[in-house]
Amino acid sequence: MISLPLGAVDLTPLEMASAFATFANNGWHSDPTFIVQVTDSNGDVLLDNTPEPQRVLDPWAVATLNDVLQGVINNGTGKAAKMEGRPAAGKTGTTSSSRDIWFVGYVPQLSVAVWVGNDDYKPLRDKATGGQYVAPIWRDFMRQALANEPVHTFRKAQEFPRPR
Repeated sequence: MISLPLGAVDLTPLEMASAFATFANNGWHSDPTFIVQVTDSNGDVLLDNTPEPQRVLDPWAVATLNDVLQGVINNGTGKAAKMEGRPAAGKTGTTSSSRDIWFVGYVPQLSVAVWVGNDDYKPLRDKATGGQYVAPIWRDFMRQALANEPVHTFRKAQEFPRPR
């Protein structure tokens, strides 16, 4: 189904952030991990859930997609997510029933999804969109989360061999 990549199915914000993190990581995917490691008072590891990334997407294709999704923020429906001096990529979403609006975006080191809606399936105010209401929430969160993090840029498609 062509509409699946555009968000035509119900996914949780965690599932969306995880999927887009694969784009941020140049095609490497790791399952979300809530507790990576547990140690005792001596530093001995009691539990180790360190993710084991797997390449699931071609890096050239991902770099091309990252370029397109940066355009969503720089020139498209996600302009309200733009952070001066820090490249970011993302996608807005608005259901036709105006029940759910969302924005999922990422920088090379962090992927975050924000959803706004009513749990009782009531529609939001008329013409509410992810770009208008949710992208600024994402931007404000990311500014704080990345305040002490260095700026990284996305790798370009020409850095990878083009698939045949």
